[in-house]
Amino acid sequence: MIAEPSGCSPPAEGPKAVVPETVLSLFDINPKRIDGTAMFVKALATELNQLGMRSVACFPSDPVPLVQNFLNTPGLSVEADPAVFGARYTKSVPAVCRLLRRHRPSVVHMHFMGLISPIPWLAKRFGVKRILFTDHASRPENVLVALQPALKRLLARLIIHPIDRVISVSRYTQSALLGLRSLPLSRLHVVLNGIDMGRVATSLVEARDLRLLLGIPPDRVLITQVCWLIPEKGVIDLIAAAKIVLRACPSAYFLVVGDGPDKDKCNRAVVAAGIQASFLFAGELSDVFMDGVFTASDIVCQPSRWQEAFCWVVAEAMAFGKPVVATRTGALPEVVSEGVSGFLVPVRDTDRLAASLVCLVTDAALRRRMGEAGAADVVQRLTLQRNICEHVSLYGLQGVHDRRIL
Repeated sequence: MIAEPSGCSPPAEGPKAVVPETVLSLFDINPKRIDGTAMFVKALATELNQLGMRSVACFPSDPVPLVQNFLNTPGLSVEADPAVFGARYTKSVPAVCRLLRRHRPSVVHMHFMGLISPIPWLAKRFGVKRILFTDHASRPENVLVALQPALKRLLARLIIHPIDRVISVSRYTQSALLGLRSLPLSRLHVVLNGIDMGRVATSLVEARDLRLLLGIPPDRVLITQVCWLIPEKGVIDLIAAAKIVLRACPSAYFLVVGDGPDKDKCNRAVVAAGIQASFLFAGELSDVFMDGVFTASDIVCQPSRWQEAFCWVVAEAMAFGKPVVATRTGALPEVVSEGVSGFLVPVRDTDRLAASLVCLVTDAALRRRMGEAGAADVVQRLTLQRNICEHVSLYGLQGVHDRRIL
């Protein structure tokens, strides 16, 4: 049990005003883009509001104006407090206590945070009915789950004991958690990330003409990767494959959307490969849907090196009817169906990556068939509506029973 600091005692017993049940969601990411997380936050708040409940989303920093405007929806309060997510318990524990005292949530749900945390124990101390943790974490390349010594496993079980449900965004992350042997299977649930098909439909009509804005010729077959520019995302492998593809298919064109610490290294690699006339870095965009990234693309590529926990970008590309070429690692084989919605290739195998891209570049009918199959698969398995229904069911809120997963 974590000792409670001064000023962090739970509310005193006595008459309480009748307030709607509240779900407090903690996201240890900075809300700089309208991405899968922002869409989840808005959709969850909309669903809870329809059920007469409140949603509070807390981030380390204030959303940028575009995201703040997007999240402006009835029943949703957005807060920012970096101390809540800080590594120093002397600051984070009082900040969490203030948050719990202010909102008195029935549910606390942790996202993009460490599983080992004082927050679950604090939440229980404040009378929170249900505590959930979602594992969004991708694992390093070739990592193997090592069984920890018995004493460490016992300590981990004690620390995470108050967590009622641990949600995995894929079967891959569920298996990784099971390998730690700190959680029973009964507390683990797989809830695949979801895509807002309503925004897909809207952006297909209203999105900007990205090719025109970036000067990409309309007759080129556009291959796009959307990612943070870090080694784990395999952009260097895409560049190596692009050199091979462009020799065989001069009509191809490559676009990378995103920013990150490897930006200069990637730019130098493009110049060294001599393909800068057909390879463009667009930088970070605030809303890949409405900025027209997927609408403009013909193929989406995700040559990840690390073991992806899910990869929202791949599912989003499929929702837009785009074929995908990805590496066979982590949860990517759960999202992409080999030979149906795209191709899966070994990690770092630039020759196989290039061959799969050439196959799609030279066969428009195949691109169309795979794109249609991927879109149908998303509608069947990966809609945000389904995702939200599963979350609300797991929250176990009063009056929410027998929800039908649509």
